[in-house]
Amino acid sequence: TCFEESAVFGVEDALPACKPEREAFEYVLKALNTTANRTVMVEDSMKNVRACHDMGMQTVLIVETAGGDAALLDDLPCASDPAVGCVLENVAQLRERQPSLWAKQFQARKPA
Repeated sequence: TCFEESAVFGVEDALPACKPEREAFEYVLKALNTTANRTVMVEDSMKNVRACHDMGMQTVLIVETAGGDAALLDDLPCASDPAVGCVLENVAQLRERQPSLWAKQFQARKPA
């Protein structure tokens, strides 16, 4: 796996809040004892990418070549959206395209 299990959250972990509600993301940040500007959100949903960007997170948009949940929900990816920090076809590309995450050289995003 790419990340420690304790640092991966599912939608059920933040109930009753749900993405893209700010409370859902705040729950995860609190559980990890971190701040939005030190966090990277990997998403295929533009609603969630925009919500996380607005909170100060760095964002990675996954543009799936074969459908995906976002396509089913009419929430198609838009790589040119200003909220998108990085675009990948799949999460397996993350280590190659964002090596600083593994080198512990993560740069916190400056607040807007």
